[in-house]
Amino acid sequence: MLEQRNLFTAFEGIAARMAEKPAVVAGDTVLTFRDLAARASAFAADLQANGVQHGERVAVVLPNGPEFLIAAYGIWKRGAILVPLHVLFRQQEILRYVAECDA
Repeated sequence: MLEQRNLFTAFEGIAARMAEKPAVVAGDTVLTFRDLAARASAFAADLQANGVQHGERVAVVLPNGPEFLIAAYGIWKRGAILVPLHVLFRQQEILRYVAECDA
């Protein structure tokens, strides 16, 4: 029987092997794999504390950058579904998409 893995558990294995290597470089910001994994885990814990359940959709409106990756990996670690929304969407568009996808 094959071991079941999700994207975050695969990432955790990589992060453990490459802990001190840069995972994200954005301008002056450098996050190591250890930093990225720790921040994503903290975000996953925050999602759980706020009642996000396994399989729920979580909408994210963030520009490309470290914060988006932290949110994405945190959502996947929680077992939730990432729903990325474009940062240039207007409030009405965001509300419509959130309602349509039940995020």
